[in-house]
Order: sequence, then C-alpha cells, then structure tokens
Amino acid sequence: MTPEELFLRYAYSCGEVQQKHLGTITEEEIGRARRMLEGKEVIDLSFLKEKYAAAFKRLDEVAKTTGKPALSEETLDAYFIIYHNLYIDARDGSYSRLPHTICDFCKVHVVRVKQIIRVPGQLFYRFEPYEQEVIIQGGVSGELLPDARPGELIVIHQAWAVKKINEDYYQNLKERYTRAPLYERLSKDITQE
Repeated sequence: MTPEELFLRYAYSCGEVQQKHLGTITEEEIGRARRMLEGKEVIDLSFLKEKYAAAFKRLDEVAKTTGKPALSEETLDAYFIIYHNLYIDARDGSYSRLPHTICDFCKVHVVRVKQIIRVPGQLFYRFEPYEQEVIIQGGVSGELLPDARPGELIVIHQAWAVKKINEDYYQNLKERYTRAPLYERLSKDITQE
C-alpha cells in the first residue's frame, strides 16, 4: 500500500463529518475520494492536500518529530495513532467547532478483533478495546480491511477498520512518540482548555 493510499484509508471517513458539520467538502468530492480509495481513479495528491488541509498541516508538524516525510507509513501512523486524538482533545482547528460527541467519534483507536460478521455484501468486525476506551460500539466496517482475523490488532477510525498493526510496532510508536516534545505540548494544550 502506498502512503497516499494509507492516508486515504485513515482520512476518508472524515469526509462526512467535514461535509455535514463544517461544509469543507461536498458530496461529489467525497465521491471522488471514494473512487480514489477503491482504485477507480488515480490518487490526486493536490486534491487530498486541498480537501484534507488540516490533516496535512498536522502531518507536517508530526514529520518534524519523526524525521521522516509526512507521507511515510511511520509519520502517518504516528499522527493518526499517537497524536490525532490529542489534537482533537486540544480542540485544535476545526475540532473547536464540533460537538464533543462528534469529536469523540472522530478518534482513532487500536483494538483487538473479537469476531468477524459477514452479511451479504458487507463485512464487520466486532472488537474489544486494546488499551483505551472506545466510543464506537457494536462493530466497524471491514470493507477497507477484509483480511483481519480474531485476535489481531487493527486500527479503527470512526466506523472503519483502517489497517492491521503489529503489537511490537504499536508499542514502539507509543514509546517513541509519547515522549516527544509535540506530545508534551499537545497534552499541555488539553489541560489548559
């Protein structure tokens, strides 16, 4: 998977919130992002940077911490898995204009697959929290990640399974990036709110 594809897996689900609550993306543009995600249209990086500008701004900030390009797997994972929820809790940017319930729904979590549910044309994963509370109950769509198995760790964003994650890799991300100055700054922003 390319970094652009990984970014889309993480960010695609934000489109509906952006459309309904912020007016920063249209239904047609969400459809275009969907076609890119499905491989029916070539990924247009300039489109992504325009429509997900806040995420790219934050990715650039995280890239300074990782020392890797903004569109690298490690920076994308560090942003979405380690920092994303902190930006939300700090009410950074447009998160300050969203209700707390929507902000909680927008968080990224690492969870353990508990059960696979297949219904005609759809795949869902029931899960159990791994290390943190998860507001989403019931399950998440496995459409973007059709090969997860019970017991595996996956990353979820809103109601979507984004990717599998190795436990050692996840622990390494936490070890490295929860000690970084950016983590400390965002944590302070939360306590000052």
